Amino acid sequence: MLYIYTPADGKNTEGIGAMAQYQIHAYNLSQAIIGARFLGRDFTNLQHYQDYGTQEEFCKECTEFFNFPNRIELPDLEVVKFDNFTPEFEEFVEKYQNSREDKIIEINNFALMPWADTNVKWWGKERIFDSLIPHIRFDPSKEYLDTNKLNVSMHIRNFMPDRDNDHSPTREYYEPGSPKEKYFLNLMNGIEETFEFDKEFHIYSQGQEEWFDSFLNQGYNVHLHINEHPLTSLYHMIKCDIRVLSNSSMSYLAALYGNGLSVARDNFPHATLNTVYTCLLYTSPSPRDRTRSRMPSSA
Repeated sequence: MLYIYTPADGKNTEGIGAMAQYQIHAYNLSQAIIGARFLGRDFTNLQHYQDYGTQEEFCKECTEFFNFPNRIELPDLEVVKFDNFTPEFEEFVEKYQNSREDKIIEINNFALMPWADTNVKWWGKERIFDSLIPHIRFDPSKEYLDTNKLNVSMHIRNFMPDRDNDHSPTREYYEPGSPKEKYFLNLMNGIEETFEFDKEFHIYSQGQEEWFDSFLNQGYNVHLHINEHPLTSLYHMIKCDIRVLSNSSMSYLAALYGNGLSVARDNFPHATLNTVYTCLLYTSPSPRDRTRSRMPSSA
């Protein structure tokens, strides 16, 4: 048997979204290989833990929230590491997937997202990872969505200098009066005009609540969730009927796990399903935007 895993060590530079998406696609990869078994990993060294206890406590919360399967000690077997999907990887899989000799494959985190984007029509349309959804654990007493209404989440990813380790000058900020604010307000108005249902907008971000007064002033039913625990925010973004995404791994997770419709910028960095891509760009491209082609609207 082949065992497959990818590390869940954020190395103090990666957050919940990035590390969870790697686990999900390691699982998808294991399902693509006949006879392979996915091994979930516990989260360690995540960033953005500062307001939620110690890093160890925060990582434990994240591990328990996603509850990925087969989080066991690695079997006492040889671990073969691959940084990419090379011909050597394919030869190794072909040799051992039907072998009586057990082997463990450790796949590099950064190899998984290009693989996932390329194979989205397989794992996405077949909903390969659907079996992971029931694993999520969340206290039902903390749920706050009104299920009798159309719930719209708007994830406005903000760079926080004392929390994020990416200090590049082109990192996207949110502030009142910025093009980023106008982008989300335009989408809010568009959704309000398009869908006649009784609806509630839920704004998820970081910063000071008064920075988001413009959303409250639109006259709609708007709830602010500023500096909310990220797992609480993620759970409710997943549960919303419509999700407006930021170019963020957290938004990507919500789109993966959630049903209904997602709305993303047309340079959203990863391929998703059931997503409408807008052409309303609000900043100059970030470094990541410049290194990736735009996703087609049919993705």
